[in-house]
Amino acid sequence: MTVGKCYNLCRKLKYRFFGVQYASQCWCGNHYGRYGLRDKNECRMQCSGDKTTYCGAGWRNDIFTTGLSARPKDSAYLGCFIDNAARDLPKVVNAGVKANSHYCIKLCKRAGYKYAGLQYASYCTCGNSYGSLGRVSNKQCKMTCKGDRREKCGGPWRNSVYSTGLKTRKVSTPGLKYLGCFVDKATRDLRREAPKGHMSVPKCYRFCRKHKYKFFGVQYGNHCFCGNHYGRFGIRPNTECRMQCSGDKTTYCGAGWRNSVYATGLELATTGAGVRKLGCYVDKAKRDLPHLYAAGHKTNKAFCWRYCKGKGYKYFGLQFGNHCTCGNTYGRYGKAKASSCSAVCKGDRRRKCGGTWRNEIFTTGLRSKKAKRMLHLGCFVDSKARDLPKLAGKGRMTVGKCYNLCRKLKYRFFGVQYASQCWCGNHYGRYGLRDKNECRMQCSGDKTTYCGAGWRNDIFTTGLSARPKDSAYLGCFIDNAARDLPKVVNAGVKANSHYCIKLCKRAGYKYAGLQYASYCTCGNSYGSLGRVSNKQCKMTCKGDRREKCGGPWRNSVYSTGLKTRKASTPGMKYLGCFVDSSKRDLRREAPRGHMSVPKCYRFCRKHKYKFFGVQYSNHCFCGNHYGRFGIRPNTECRMQCSGDKTTYCGGGWRNNVYTTGLEVATIAKGVRRLGCFVDNAKRDLPLVHNAGHKASKPYCWKFCKSRGYVYFGLQNGNHCTCGNNYGAFGRAKKSSCRKPCRGDKRSKCGGAYRNEVFTTGIELERPSAPGMKHMGCFVDSRKRDLPKLAATGDMSVLKCRLKCKRLGYRYFGVQFAKQCWCGNSYGKHGKRSQIECRMQCTGDKANYCGNSWRNDIYSTGIELEASTCRLGTKEKFVPYRTCSCKPAPDHRSLGSLVFVIDTTGSMGRVIKSVKNNIRKIIAANKRFDDFVVATFGDPYKKKLMKTTSASKIYRFLNKLKARGGGDCPEFAMSGALDAAEAAEPNSVMILFTDASAKDRRKMGAVEAKLKAKRIRFFTVASGRQCGTNGKNFAKLAKVTYGQFSRLHSKVSNKVMELIRRGVRGDLSFSAFPSSRGGLTRVLKGKCPCRTVTRRICVKPHPGFLGCYLDDPEYPDFTVAMVSNRMTVWKCNKICKAKKFSYFGVKNGKICGCGNQYGNSGDTANANCNVACGGNPGEKCGGNSNNSVFESEILHPIVVTKEMESGTKTQQTGQQEAAYLRQCLESQTIDYLLSKPACFNLLAIGEDGLGKVTFLETLFGVRAAGLREDKDRAVAVTAGADPSREFPVSVLKEKLCLGDSSSTIESLNESQTQQQQQQQQQSFLSGNNRRLTVRLMSTVNYTVGESNRSPWTSVADFLAKQVTSYVNTRAVNQFDFRPEEDERVHCCLYFLPPIGGRGLRRCDALALKYLEDKVNLVPVLAKADSYTADELNDRKSAVAADLQRFGIAVHQFLLPIQQQLQQQQQAPQPGQRVLPSPLAVIGAPHPETSRTLPWGSSVSVEDDRYSDVAAVRRLIVERNMLSKLPATLPRK
Repeated sequence: MTVGKCYNLCRKLKYRFFGVQYASQCWCGNHYGRYGLRDKNECRMQCSGDKTTYCGAGWRNDIFTTGLSARPKDSAYLGCFIDNAARDLPKVVNAGVKANSHYCIKLCKRAGYKYAGLQYASYCTCGNSYGSLGRVSNKQCKMTCKGDRREKCGGPWRNSVYSTGLKTRKVSTPGLKYLGCFVDKATRDLRREAPKGHMSVPKCYRFCRKHKYKFFGVQYGNHCFCGNHYGRFGIRPNTECRMQCSGDKTTYCGAGWRNSVYATGLELATTGAGVRKLGCYVDKAKRDLPHLYAAGHKTNKAFCWRYCKGKGYKYFGLQFGNHCTCGNTYGRYGKAKASSCSAVCKGDRRRKCGGTWRNEIFTTGLRSKKAKRMLHLGCFVDSKARDLPKLAGKGRMTVGKCYNLCRKLKYRFFGVQYASQCWCGNHYGRYGLRDKNECRMQCSGDKTTYCGAGWRNDIFTTGLSARPKDSAYLGCFIDNAARDLPKVVNAGVKANSHYCIKLCKRAGYKYAGLQYASYCTCGNSYGSLGRVSNKQCKMTCKGDRREKCGGPWRNSVYSTGLKTRKASTPGMKYLGCFVDSSKRDLRREAPRGHMSVPKCYRFCRKHKYKFFGVQYSNHCFCGNHYGRFGIRPNTECRMQCSGDKTTYCGGGWRNNVYTTGLEVATIAKGVRRLGCFVDNAKRDLPLVHNAGHKASKPYCWKFCKSRGYVYFGLQNGNHCTCGNNYGAFGRAKKSSCRKPCRGDKRSKCGGAYRNEVFTTGIELERPSAPGMKHMGCFVDSRKRDLPKLAATGDMSVLKCRLKCKRLGYRYFGVQFAKQCWCGNSYGKHGKRSQIECRMQCTGDKANYCGNSWRNDIYSTGIELEASTCRLGTKEKFVPYRTCSCKPAPDHRSLGSLVFVIDTTGSMGRVIKSVKNNIRKIIAANKRFDDFVVATFGDPYKKKLMKTTSASKIYRFLNKLKARGGGDCPEFAMSGALDAAEAAEPNSVMILFTDASAKDRRKMGAVEAKLKAKRIRFFTVASGRQCGTNGKNFAKLAKVTYGQFSRLHSKVSNKVMELIRRGVRGDLSFSAFPSSRGGLTRVLKGKCPCRTVTRRICVKPHPGFLGCYLDDPEYPDFTVAMVSNRMTVWKCNKICKAKKFSYFGVKNGKICGCGNQYGNSGDTANANCNVACGGNPGEKCGGNSNNSVFESEILHPIVVTKEMESGTKTQQTGQQEAAYLRQCLESQTIDYLLSKPACFNLLAIGEDGLGKVTFLETLFGVRAAGLREDKDRAVAVTAGADPSREFPVSVLKEKLCLGDSSSTIESLNESQTQQQQQQQQQSFLSGNNRRLTVRLMSTVNYTVGESNRSPWTSVADFLAKQVTSYVNTRAVNQFDFRPEEDERVHCCLYFLPPIGGRGLRRCDALALKYLEDKVNLVPVLAKADSYTADELNDRKSAVAADLQRFGIAVHQFLLPIQQQLQQQQQAPQPGQRVLPSPLAVIGAPHPETSRTLPWGSSVSVEDDRYSDVAAVRRLIVERNMLSKLPATLPRK
């Protein structure tokens, strides 16, 4: 035996499995494994026929498959499905060890089932349907089949389902639908039974459908029942209806007393029969559909339809699953959600039959007969006195029949009553309206409609019109006592739309209104008081209850059908109702008579008026302004026009004003709105004209344009403003420019200090030229700021520039509209706001030319062209070599761009190309100031233009035409010579021609002129130049470093491109190649190397102090650097970085730094004449001499001696002088030894605050001049005789503070040399060095109503002192004397004693105004008038206000505070950090205490009452001299 032999034997016998045993036995079968599986090691006996394989062992089978299929081919695995006790597949067989797919499928197929299942490894299940309990994952069907270990046989309550291959026979059963498993009883759910026998579902279907039944059921395998209702005994699960049909085992046919119910597909109530679902509707006790029938188990759509249709109703409904409802109307209670009609029909379980108080409503297919234009009005009560008086007919009545009867009798209304009566009338409703439910008796002649009820009329309209056809309802509008529609009539019971429209139409009005149920109103306009919702016009008309006649102060408005006659009135617009008087608002009156608005419009427009008005129904007035007497409500202008009743023509002394459409200022004329802008008293647009009642956009436009202004504005409704620029004070909100124009109420004319700005249409060309820059508006005086008057008369900015530039000046100014001034510096009289320089130029009204004694100053461009050297520097020309294509910065502005054009006839073919080339060159220009264009022909006639405007050149070119000539040579040299004479120096000339020069004898003159003015000559030629090939032109080009090229050639194109680059500033004209071969290289950026002249500035250091000896044993400076390329500025940078105050340069290369100098004395400046190694233009000392300079940075003076703090006792004047000298000694160690100084102190405050007394206390002097106004002088010299009394002189300087007596007086304490001790003379005055102190105080400084802001005058005084200092220092920078320093270095602002309050408003304004103009120190005056607590409160309040208002007061103690923080030390007594402000007390010199009125005295030095000692330490001891460099020139 072998395995293969056993395989063949068993397969031949049709077995699915075979096994070899005990080496020689072969066993066959379809099942295996009933005794269990063992390990393969137990089946290893060699086969007797093949020793290489195993053949089982004793009682052990090695089992194999034969390969025969396990299940039929037409079977398929369907999945794993849930089962339970009710069984998804009803038939269950325990197959045991036979269980596998092949066996179960075969078993179920034999039983006639469509599906087979395997469950729990050993069970077969069969059925005709599956999956009723749901599907699960195949992983849940994983139990191994007992009959085939290879397969899975479901699991616990899990079926592995297969199809058996059987299929239900296909039979045509249209409309067949399974409805479910229903209970049956002896009384039968489906009444008709078919013959019993071999039964199937299609067989029963055909029988019942043939007999017109809607439903059928199969029962107990062989019974068939038919009927139109089912389900009366209830529904059961489908598992109870699974008995196989006797005629088709693959389908179920119910079970015992169980019907499998199906629909046959027949429907009785269908759309074709007119049945249409309307929806789910609410029902109530008062039925929506009045007829109700309880249908019970018969209830379904078909039954209710037949029932209601049989009763003659239009609609039927199904309610609560068992009721039919019928009626002719529906929906009175509204529609319900579809989900609320979900009750199942008792007669058809597949359908829904409404719900609780919910009707599922359908149409029955019956329709009512309707009459045309018939409207149902409602159900109304009737009585014996009859609401509708006329009985038109009785009997078999319908609504349509009654309609025809009453319409024929011309009645507007009819009513049907008690099913058979017809009543007619023109009024109704006198007995009241009732609910429609009371009028639902079916008409005797038409059951589908209602015909009232007992004593109830169903009332309708006959359709006869209530109002004219050309009338229309317009809405509900507000009314009041002034009446929207002026004519009012009480119509009473007649009030309805028909009556009122007819009434108003007869009166000639366009509109009619109905108000308060009984009133008619008429008018030609409506809605002036506003429209409201129609719900506010809900009062029922007394003459027609179906209509609404307005309400309280509410008009229901209709058009009457009348229309205003159409007339062409372009541009006409209604402006309003305006008052008139005997002086007439509109001056021109038209002839009176039969007047209308169009007639008046034509008359006034014909006579060129902008506005017209109609008055008192027959008057017409015209004018260009209106509204001077005021505007009134339109209700005062409602008299009907005599020539057209449908329009209004004003009233008594009232004009209805309109525009004629004529406009003066239009967009087409260049008028363009720019926006709303802020104005103030200084005026954004300088010319202001009070136009009064004429103020309007056209008027202001004409006014400003006639005066040559570029912009015009409208302000405050009645002012015109004009100017050439705008927006200086910023843009405003559009809403702030809403004030109506007095001359045109329809337009807005700005607002209060708000300009509505427009352009006048005049083209604005701002003056511009290369290098020109506007510097500002500056004051002039008889000592002219710009000394040279270049021209006067017809003046413009550009004209003045050319004149001053030709004269070689750097700046020019235009003044008083017609004057031109020139100079090289400006501003010595001060700068002013630009609004002070707004006088129109006489030669250019669109631009400003300064004002009276005001210069509008510009740079001419010479500064940019020739030198950028600032004041105090020297200009120097040096040669340098460059290969760059770019022009040097100081060479970028050139003279004129000159074009010379041949205009003879032979140039006709190229003249267009010539023009195009010129336009391109001009468009690229950025370097030339002006343009010169000259033409020449034969004969020669000079034609030349010189201008700065490119547009004028374009216009000149457009007019050029090639004509004339005859012979070849032309007068080219004459044209070139005239053009060269008109051109500026450093120009470029381009000549276009096609001929040679007939006047070549002038060639020498042309060459000389070109060389003299440094003009480069370029020729662009066409043709052969009369056979000369342009030799003369080529020669001129060569000698002037230009080019000769031919038009329409590559060379010409390259030359043109280079010229464009040159005029644009991208190429230096000196870089032009000398030959044609170099053109391409230059175009690629490879320019020839060349030597050019460049301007440089040699700047002396502004802090030059002189030439000083340098002793090697006692050097002034420490050497910082030795360099052969040393310069003054290089040494300055080194010493500045090292924080030194001074530096010196020696021997051209040595730089030294230090904080003092002059140890060996000074010498003549001529001894410091060695040139600097890095800049030969500067001098860097001598062999043993230092050129000494002051560094740009000055450090705070180091305090070398601290003064004692605390309370001082009485001191004499000599002691105070000694104290002052001692303080000055400590500061002059590093400062006073080296140079003189001056300190100016100003006290500001109202009179009576003790300013002068405090200054005496502070400095220990008798300031008699400040008190007595006498000429006395005091010398405050450190080291002067202490016993000497200090005399005082007063230098008075008038300063207007709003009062002629107000002055600022300055105290000049100059030095006086005295005999002193030898040691003091050598220490302090050996070189005549001194300190000058000036004390100044304000006089009559008041803040009353007559002088609100005196601080502005103080600020002017401060600015004047700074200006004087700057001018003096600029002129005498190497010989400046410190005594000439008139700047105020420190300012004490005295605050009056006013309790615990902070700053007064006036004091806060003054401090804020002066904070950036001077070193400001606020002090509390008369500190002895406070208690200690009051003083602290006042200081805190003032300090808080200073911080709140952001006022920057001077911080003297900042360096001390920083030093203390760094050293982390507590402040020493002399370094006490004090709050701001400081409290002070003054005592008359020489006293140091102040006696109070009650006898006690207070020391001014006592820290408990004042900060005088602290002020002295801050100002006198430490910071007097440090304020000098800190006092900078300020704006």
